[in-house]
Amino acid sequence: MTSFASKTTVVFFAASSLLTACGDDGSSGNPDACLGGGNGGAPATCGPWAEDVPEGGDVRIELQKDGTSGATTLAAHAYFFKNQMPIRRDLEGPEVVPGSRCHDMKAGVYFDNGAPAPAVALVDTRTYVEAGANVTFKASGQTITLDKLANTMELSSYLTHDIVYMPASSDGTSTPRNQPWEVEWPGAEIPVTDLNSEEASPVSSVGAKRVESQLFVPADITDINPSFAAPLSVPATGDWAFTFAQAASPAGAPPLETFFGFYNPETGGFDYMCFADPATGQLTVPRAVLDLVAPSGYLYFGTFSHIGHKVVERRLDFVGVNCTYNTYTK
Repeated sequence: MTSFASKTTVVFFAASSLLTACGDDGSSGNPDACLGGGNGGAPATCGPWAEDVPEGGDVRIELQKDGTSGATTLAAHAYFFKNQMPIRRDLEGPEVVPGSRCHDMKAGVYFDNGAPAPAVALVDTRTYVEAGANVTFKASGQTITLDKLANTMELSSYLTHDIVYMPASSDGTSTPRNQPWEVEWPGAEIPVTDLNSEEASPVSSVGAKRVESQLFVPADITDINPSFAAPLSVPATGDWAFTFAQAASPAGAPPLETFFGFYNPETGGFDYMCFADPATGQLTVPRAVLDLVAPSGYLYFGTFSHIGHKVVERRLDFVGVNCTYNTYTK
């Protein structure tokens, strides 16, 4: 699930979305056909609404692990808006190599990824709306309270929003993984009347402004090879193949997608992103992509879930991201 400010300080999801954030936003491999589809196939229940329902906000938990130090940053936020122009965006840029699932994110504004100036211009078209004094995320007895802030930059995309909800702490060490989170807001201008219709994954709703099982934070991605425990060097020849392990999600969890992103501090965004089915434990970056990436920057490797909910006539994106990052050179 982001436009990114300079990542010289490296706080990283998107998009949604890295050194701004690990963030994707991620696109799912199914751009436009179905939010929450992922893994190569859109469920039949998705329907066509995702293609033309106006965007209405982003609800996100993003965990960003520094591969060298092991420190994990929590980049959580929620914001709600209307009247954005354009009303919706595609989920991912064009493929560099057909069939590779590696995309050029510089070609437009894809969930705020890789196009900082256009993303800022897009944000300026929005009319933000309040959801009460705070928004809460709850899982495994832990509650993250997000307070309402004005004209504040969030830690995923490094975009500044007129109204954004964020927690006081950015320590993600003990944040529960591999489970759904309950999201609750007290009200104001965010009516919820249609949460269970045209949904990509099973979800339950309780009360008018509380939703369960749609914000899902994946388990840590492990056994990444080549390792992210130290800065990486892009191979001089051939493709770049990675293997990894992703714990299985509990029953009823939304589909997951694994991503690999090249973050360019000079442009302030992801130049290229590749995607894979986490069940395969494999992701390969084609030589054609490696030849195009900047000489140095940051690499992000992680997994995300993305569910789009229709709320009245707008779409709220619920994104859970768990990623690791380090620097790279060519």
